[in-house]
Amino acid sequence: MSETIIIKYDNDKKARLDHVITEYIDMDDYSREQIVKHIKNGKFYVNDMSITKPSFKITYGDMITGQLSKATIKIDLWQSAKNIIPSLNIFYEDEDIIIFDKPAGLVMHPSAGHDNNTIVHHLLAHTKGQLANFGTNDLRPGIVHRLDKYTSGVMVAAKTQRAYFALTKIFANHDLTRIYDCLVWGNPQPIAGDINKPIGRSPHNRKKQAIVSASQGKNAITHYKAQAFFGGVCAHLRCQLETGRTHQIRVHLSHKGHGVIGDDTYGRGKAPMPNHQQSIAKRHDKPLTLLNQLPRMALHASVLEFAHPIHGDYLNFESPIAKDINFVFDGLYAMRNIHYHHDSDDNDINDDNVIYTYE
Repeated sequence: MSETIIIKYDNDKKARLDHVITEYIDMDDYSREQIVKHIKNGKFYVNDMSITKPSFKITYGDMITGQLSKATIKIDLWQSAKNIIPSLNIFYEDEDIIIFDKPAGLVMHPSAGHDNNTIVHHLLAHTKGQLANFGTNDLRPGIVHRLDKYTSGVMVAAKTQRAYFALTKIFANHDLTRIYDCLVWGNPQPIAGDINKPIGRSPHNRKKQAIVSASQGKNAITHYKAQAFFGGVCAHLRCQLETGRTHQIRVHLSHKGHGVIGDDTYGRGKAPMPNHQQSIAKRHDKPLTLLNQLPRMALHASVLEFAHPIHGDYLNFESPIAKDINFVFDGLYAMRNIHYHHDSDDNDINDDNVIYTYE
């Protein structure tokens, strides 16, 4: 299966052709070696001129077009899973499903460039191969939803085929509750609201999602509520997904002007978004110093609720914010002697439980 690649290079800095293609496409589907091979075989054009040198320099405004065939990934999942020492924190498990805590840093399933130590490998090692679709050519056995590599939090996987089909339907119909905690730049206004903007693949960068027209993307709705403001520097939000598009929270919050802190793709990483730089410069530097210690983006899947796919009992699981970013949450609250309790059942925002710090 081949895919047409169209890239308009919009960077002032010159770059190699193979590096530009790698930056602009989804590398889950391709390998770097495959991109180099396609260039050498004359599959790519720059400004309608065939280029066969991977090192060819691309300059601002150049138009790159070409064809890429998806990599064929051959992996013996069970053989590679046997070398894994299971380390996932398991919240719940029965014969049909398994609820677990995904750590940051692991991708969900094997792909080009990720042939071992994925969430699938850990699940296979833990369940001793008892995952839906295992034994077929599917490299995603048991997987019914995804979290990004650097997002942590609670997830569910299917161990049986009946659970797989039922869970797939639950996610497709949005018959579940998913809540995320995150830190974002600035103070979103209003303090609680809905972001209803369609999301699709960016026409400028195939590795990214973007807000697009309804005809070009899929309906996407995110509900957010502020938990605390930290002096105009940043805010702690809780976001509930009504839909579940790729990178939905990250794209929606960035579009609103309050990108997730540490998100290098949509949120400007640890650099404050432009509309917040002036207010941050006028504030105390302690929050900013603490934020600079984040090892990754501050996004965590905290709550997962749904009816059991087989017997229908309602299940509710909450994952404490992962330790590698929780120290920043705790530090921000502690600066004003405010203690944030992760097991609070109060998800509502009102004058009593919204905390305005450094104001």
